[in-house]
Amino acid sequence: MSMQIGDERTPYFLDLINRLDETQRDILASLRDRGPGLAMDIAVRVLRFPDEIGRPLRTLQEMNLVRARPFTGGQMGAELFSLTPEGEQVVRLLRNPDFMRALTNAPVEPAAVAATVAPAFNPHQEEIALLRRLGDLAAKRGDDQSAADYYSQALEKTRHLTAAS
Repeated sequence: MSMQIGDERTPYFLDLINRLDETQRDILASLRDRGPGLAMDIAVRVLRFPDEIGRPLRTLQEMNLVRARPFTGGQMGAELFSLTPEGEQVVRLLRNPDFMRALTNAPVEPAAVAATVAPAFNPHQEEIALLRRLGDLAAKRGDDQSAADYYSQALEKTRHLTAAS
């Protein structure tokens, strides 16, 4: 489902993208980059508290960009969230500079692009990202307890970082 600017579905996707807030865009990008996840996993990935992503996830489901499947592999029953094909297309469009320029009708300055591509180094953010990656690796190995520990540590560091700012 490749789409070009000017495609007949462009207005549909423009409307969808214009209705997304920053949290919803972050969630979509996370699901695209890191794959399906539980609400807690997604919250850690997007550096938000779990209660802050519940409503955005439900809205994304209502928009048919995200689907939820029951997941019984953990200690508590939960839902595993993943992108729909339309969600995949929205993320592709969000990452398409030509499409985003057309969306905003504003020229993109090279310095602005550089600032978004290479953010300033923050050792605390890097530590959080490393903990998330370790959690992902532990989960892939099937070590749910270690994965939960890493994700909990990342969430706690995120909380401290948020409280400090």
